[in-house]
Amino acid sequence: MDITLMSLRTLGRRIANYYEKQVTTIKSELSEVEYVCTALDIWSMIDNGSTFVKAFQIFGVKLSNIELVDIDKQFQGSQSLEDNSESDDEETELMNPESLHLLPVHLRCCAHTLSLCSTTDANKILSAQNTTLSDMHAAVMKKCNVLWKAAARPKSVAIIQDVLQHTLSRPGETRCNSLFDSLKQIQSIKEKSLLLHRFLNIKNVIKENEFEYIKEYLICAVPVAGALDIMQSETITYRRHQCRTF
Repeated sequence: MDITLMSLRTLGRRIANYYEKQVTTIKSELSEVEYVCTALDIWSMIDNGSTFVKAFQIFGVKLSNIELVDIDKQFQGSQSLEDNSESDDEETELMNPESLHLLPVHLRCCAHTLSLCSTTDANKILSAQNTTLSDMHAAVMKKCNVLWKAAARPKSVAIIQDVLQHTLSRPGETRCNSLFDSLKQIQSIKEKSLLLHRFLNIKNVIKENEFEYIKEYLICAVPVAGALDIMQSETITYRRHQCRTF
């Protein structure tokens, strides 16, 4: 079977043509409807998304901004008047809806917010305290992080695969429930923990009472984890489901 690979130039030209075709299709579909509900989900690699949020703060429509509702009427009224000065021309231009570049109302992701409350905020509270609970939490997370870092190294991954017959999941800032799932997985390998630590040459192993802490942590986190699964569902995405979940 003869297969001919297209050149880089041909590929670039086809991608550009496909892009233009998609833009035309989207514009055609939007021109036939009166209202559009948008969902914008972007992970920014700069300043942890602060630039993305700032754009909505500057250009986003405010729910209390009732002046925007009457812009069309104001513009139509101004068209009927004859402008006799340069200042009037500038005012009319500002009132022209086509000259306004606005973003939709920025509604923060409730699932991401809840995830931050149960992970980042909870860790900050525990770190600020000087209690037995905070010490236990810090010790457990430190030992778990050692395993998670090992799971990122190719040689260690092979050892983990041989001992557990699977790899270890690692928490991620952009993945809700990732900490819960990762701790749950570590809890599930309790019986093979000593063997795994020995093969990885990790001397500071997770102790029995620390596994008990992980178990209790997971029990406390189950309601939040379940809520996050509901709010991230592909089918249950309506506001009423979010309110019921909370």
